[in-house]
Amino acid sequence: MLKVAKAYHKKGVDVNIATRLLVGAFRDKYDTAYLISSDSDLIPAVSECQAAGKTICYIGFQAKPSYALLKTCLRSVLLTKKDLLPFSKKS
Repeated sequence: MLKVAKAYHKKGVDVNIATRLLVGAFRDKYDTAYLISSDSDLIPAVSECQAAGKTICYIGFQAKPSYALLKTCLRSVLLTKKDLLPFSKKS
């Protein structure tokens, strides 16, 4: 976390995800990885993992999907608000 002014910003998250995807693929730790991120900076790592025979499933939101990840990933699931309602706090 990096503090700028009075707010904290996450730094290096995309690099950490890409590294874990690639290392896991290299070490044969998974057959399918579920990517819950719409960061298109992850596409090179996704492509390399898939070239190594791994399946990357993109999990995104139907209201604002990453079309680049939809196109790149072998599988995709787009969640709707209705899908998430059972997990929200009830008032």
